[in-house]
Amino acid sequence: MLELLQEIKGTLRRNMMRTIATGFAVVSGLFLLIVLQGAGNGVIHSFQYNMGSFAFDAVHVFGGRTTKPWEGIKEGRLIRLDNRDLYMSRHHFPHQITNAIPTVNQDGVVASFGSHYISSSSMVGVFPEYAASQAVEMLEGRFINIMDIAEKRKVCVMGSNSCKDLFKEDSSAIGRRVKLGNILYTVV
Repeated sequence: MLELLQEIKGTLRRNMMRTIATGFAVVSGLFLLIVLQGAGNGVIHSFQYNMGSFAFDAVHVFGGRTTKPWEGIKEGRLIRLDNRDLYMSRHHFPHQITNAIPTVNQDGVVASFGSHYISSSSMVGVFPEYAASQAVEMLEGRFINIMDIAEKRKVCVMGSNSCKDLFKEDSSAIGRRVKLGNILYTVV
């Protein structure tokens, strides 16, 4: 064992430059490995943090215009989805679809409260299940519930940026009546 250690010591002395270069390569390689591993984990964690409110197993289906003719009908015809399509999907694919939630989108809605208004708002009509499927984080108040739907209440949930822009003062927006388009809604 003593002879082996002496042989290693002699080899290191004879090839000093090669020993230093090899040691430097090993240390720098380990350093880069640790840095890249940390950077990769940082990217993964920031992605998970920033995307935490999105449902990764959700599919959004919407209508549009056809691009090909079919059975004598020209291309460019409008395809509009309605509740019959939703019920048909649930009926024909019960094992593939765990939850189907219809939404209605309308862009360019003017939201106003008193003399304040937001001119480029987007309004989305949803059912109560939407909050759970899209991981909606409520900062204040509540989300739309089944009683709101059953009683056809004119209620809305607003995003924090919209509330800051519309309600300039720091008081709560809950219970206030906001005009979206030409209809008054109560903020819940």
